[in-house]
Formats: sequence, C-alpha cells, structure tokens
Amino acid sequence: MNKRTQLYVLLGLFFGPLLVAWIWFFQFESVRPGTVNNGDLVEPLVPVGDLELYPRGTGEAVKPFADDWFIVLLAPEACDAECERALYLTRQVWIRLNREADRVQRVLIVGPDVSFPANEHRDMEVYDADANALARFSDPQRAALQGAARIYLVDPRGNLMMSYPPDFTPEMLYDDLKRLLRYSDAG
Repeated sequence: MNKRTQLYVLLGLFFGPLLVAWIWFFQFESVRPGTVNNGDLVEPLVPVGDLELYPRGTGEAVKPFADDWFIVLLAPEACDAECERALYLTRQVWIRLNREADRVQRVLIVGPDVSFPANEHRDMEVYDADANALARFSDPQRAALQGAARIYLVDPRGNLMMSYPPDFTPEMLYDDLKRLLRYSDAG
C-alpha cells in the first residue's frame, strides 16, 4: 500500500464515524435524544429575582429569589381545595428531599386578602404580591403556563425555569428536583 492510500485509510477511519453519526442524527429523528424533565420548561427563562414581594404580616418589600432553589405556588385569588392539595404535595416532596431539603425553599405567593392553612405549613415562606408581580409568572405569551395552583421552579439565579400543571404528581416534581440538585453547584 502506498503512502497516499494509507493517508486516505487513516482519514476514513477518523472522519468516517463522525460522518456516519452526523448523517444518522440529522436524517433519523427517532434517535435524537429527548428531554428527561417531567415539568414544562419555561423558554426563554423569565427573571423573577428582582421581584419585590411582601412577607405576610410585614409591609416591607424584599427580593426573595436568590441563592436557593424555590418551589413556588401561586394563589392570586383564593387557596381552594386544589391549592391546598398542591401545598400538601409540595411539602411531601420537600420532606422527601431529606438532606437536600435545605437547598430548596417552599414559597406561596398570594393576593393581599387570600387566606390559607398557615399552621399546617409553617416551613413555607408566604408573600403578598400585587398584580404586577403575579403577571411575571403568568405572561400571556406563555398561556400554557397560566392557571391557579400551578407549581413553578425558580433557580438559584432567580430565573423562573420550569412549571408543573395543577394535576402534577409528587414524583414528577421530586424526580426533577433530585436531578437538578445533583447536577447543580448553586443553591
């Protein structure tokens, strides 16, 4: 075998698998990798770290979304049975996180006159919000994300990044949180 043929064989051995993989990936959609998340990704990310919310019982505004992961539940008008179910299930997920629970905060954002079972959820931070703050979570451009008792995940940088429908199961939220906490240095 002459030197030129050896060169072509070596180039074929190196670039051949890359060419086959490229063709396979772009010609056969069934082999493309999918996502493993259970919640709905919010694309593009919505920054909520600069929101000013009012802790229940105080009149002083704070910016709560920083440095931790947050499970956020909205109850803008009332905390009905669906809201109470979501409160209970998010608490169960938070407890199940065990050692990782200190990296995750549970937050309930309510309208100014909304009542909820406070003595059952003492580990949860409760904030009063005005219509402008609530609108950041339910932008009309993301109509699929709107709805009462929807669960949201906010990352440690203060970005709204994932949401769950009102009929979510605890396993959906737990699996996503476990995966996020495993691969995240933040929070």
